[in-house]
Amino acid sequence: MNLRLGIVGWRGMVGSVLVQRMQAEKDFLQFSSSFFSTSQAGEALPESLTKMLGAASFAPTLKDACNLSALGEMDIILCTQGGIYTSEIQPKLRKAGWQGFWVDAASTLRLESFSTLTMDPVNLALIEADLLLGKKDFIGANCTTAILVMGLSGLFKKSLVHWVSFASYQSVSGSGAKAIESLLQQTKAVSDVASALPAGYSALQSTQSLSHFLQNKEQKRISDEALHPSALSVGPIGFNVLPWIDSDIGNGWSREELKTQQETNKILGIKKDKAIPIEGTCVRVPTLRCHALSCLVYLKENLSAGQCQAILQAAHPWINIVENTKETTLAELTPAMFSGSLQIGIGRIRKSRLGGKLDEKYLNLFIIGDQLLWGAAEPLRRMLPILIKHLSTSPAALTNKNNAKNIA
Repeated sequence: MNLRLGIVGWRGMVGSVLVQRMQAEKDFLQFSSSFFSTSQAGEALPESLTKMLGAASFAPTLKDACNLSALGEMDIILCTQGGIYTSEIQPKLRKAGWQGFWVDAASTLRLESFSTLTMDPVNLALIEADLLLGKKDFIGANCTTAILVMGLSGLFKKSLVHWVSFASYQSVSGSGAKAIESLLQQTKAVSDVASALPAGYSALQSTQSLSHFLQNKEQKRISDEALHPSALSVGPIGFNVLPWIDSDIGNGWSREELKTQQETNKILGIKKDKAIPIEGTCVRVPTLRCHALSCLVYLKENLSAGQCQAILQAAHPWINIVENTKETTLAELTPAMFSGSLQIGIGRIRKSRLGGKLDEKYLNLFIIGDQLLWGAAEPLRRMLPILIKHLSTSPAALTNKNNAKNIA
């Protein structure tokens, strides 16, 4: 079966990680790949990309990402271009009769009734069932949701969770490449100011001076305006935390906080009337690419910390339990240690002391994972072998897919 794969958004942060993972797992050898661009259609593929593709089959030039006819020739479209692009292109393709599979990282289609959220270590059975039902849109979950679900998967699978309360600590990569550039610029600006402080300043004097600098950033003469709010995609994040992520949906809630409950229950296939309550405060912190969550889980059964740990560990191969000691936690349960790793770290596992005594139904724990991997690229990549397997046994799933001639 010579499946045609179209990739849109491959130059962005998530897209770049996705392509790297596909190359590492030799996914490209399973497809005839075409790369689409919104700005460089007709140009040759970059040499760095062709080297990465190696012996795989691929189109030598970039195709127009807004050309519905070219997109309509694909069996699978893998998209990390963003919500605006998805909102415009996906409905047009479907309206024109395209029957291929749309696999996307954007939030646009996540809660649509026709879409399935893909997190196969947790919901493979649901994905396979939806494929048999004829569903064609498979969407990556919100990054915070993904890390939470991957971490608590064992408890969810055994229906042990009554509710979850969390505080997230989300890296700037979740806000895109410009946010990372902002963090680096801001860090440099503060470092430059610190270097210019008079010799012999005490730690207190230095802290006071730098705090004054940060609080009055608009009045400072910084050549690159690194700390000015208008130059930032994420806000003044250097040496700071921002306890608000995404848009304001009213009543004091951010959109990011609402996503977690909605998407977690959809991943698990739980109906709205039986939804697991999940809520928390989402905070942006000055780390590069790992998201973390401090969770309080109210269980349906009395389970010891050891029992919970065993259930969490057995959920899937990517769980990495970190011993709940000060030394091990500080050395291993950090963004620096999990950056670039497919492992989901879980530590600080302990029973709550609410009410002054241990309560076996309350579980405290800390989860950490790479936002660009399980939080974005990896669930999309892992849909490809699932689709190959499905199409090998159900080739009729692509019936009427070749409507490219009718797509204008």
